[in-house]
Amino acid sequence: MNKKTPLSSTTLSVFFGLTVMVSPALAADLTNPGTLGGSNSYAFGVSGDGSVVVGTSQIVGGNHHAFRWTSGGGMVDLGTLGGSTSHAYDVSGDGSV
Repeated sequence: MNKKTPLSSTTLSVFFGLTVMVSPALAADLTNPGTLGGSNSYAFGVSGDGSVVVGTSQIVGGNHHAFRWTSGGGMVDLGTLGGSTSHAYDVSGDGSV
């Protein structure tokens, strides 16, 4: 989902795991990455240049899968390693790994 949606500081607290107060001008430039079909997603890592975000998102059925998000490709399900859930906690500085 590549739709720009202003987010409140409360939403940022859940999404990024910390509380951030932002001005309305900055909030207008934030992008809501969406989900993988469930009701929530959480970002845990951002590349050094901010172009890649990784984390976990709920899928239909309730489990969570790791994701990789870019502005050009949106949220991509990274699947699992054979289990029912996965999480991505960090990404390299250039976003390649």
